[in-house]
Amino acid sequence: MPASTADPADPSLPTPPILTPHIAYIDIISNMLIGKTPQFISTYRATFCSTSPTSLGLAAYTNCDDRVLYIIANTTGPEMCTCAQAPEDVILYARLANSTLQLHIPDAERRLPYDYPLAPRTVSRPINPSHIPHIVTAAFRAAGRIYALALVPGFHRRSAAVRSLVERLVQPLSLLLEADYPIDVGLIWVCIVGGAASVRGDCLSVLLGWRLEVEVKRGRVGEDSFWNIMTTLMEGWGEDDDTREGMGGWVDVMYGLYTNVSS
Repeated sequence: MPASTADPADPSLPTPPILTPHIAYIDIISNMLIGKTPQFISTYRATFCSTSPTSLGLAAYTNCDDRVLYIIANTTGPEMCTCAQAPEDVILYARLANSTLQLHIPDAERRLPYDYPLAPRTVSRPINPSHIPHIVTAAFRAAGRIYALALVPGFHRRSAAVRSLVERLVQPLSLLLEADYPIDVGLIWVCIVGGAASVRGDCLSVLLGWRLEVEVKRGRVGEDSFWNIMTTLMEGWGEDDDTREGMGGWVDVMYGLYTNVSS
């Protein structure tokens, strides 16, 4: 996807030229965490739907394909935020986002080496640098699908569909965490969404718990966003984990994590 060469002075541009990759990423992720429409949603849609799509630089900034982030941004578009009284519309838009995230998966992403040994875990497992963008994109893709399903009334973390997606997320995420890929570089949102859909003792909670132990051994207790996230998630996994309906307060969990990460 080529970088944009549009003239900033062109009055037809949907947004001012201040939309840097950093601003775009924060706009998408922070608004999703609190269930609001991204400020530049029209730009993401126009870029995604363009016959000759340009890049906002998100891939270079996060290692995640721009188009996947555009789709994720659309999950909290104005339609989703204004149809709260029409559950059938919520289901329609959520299913559309989930389906779109399954389309146009590059062969390189499909062929990722998920046969890496998973035990014993280590933070020094080698990883091919050329695989990293595809692995990060796969992690965002799986997390985006989980997020879309979580918006559907009656969402249940123990449903077969959700359990399957959590397992799918663990595949790329384990490769990144075992290669010591920086969690704060784009993986915070992935960990929050996956963790909020996780249940005590499942493959994702075990993976994140292992990484937390690594951080403890490194003496990073309470020093970063990951520690705040894990503290909140572990509290959620430990309280009425077998009896909570649906997401058990999805918005509250997400907002609490967003507050911790932003503080």
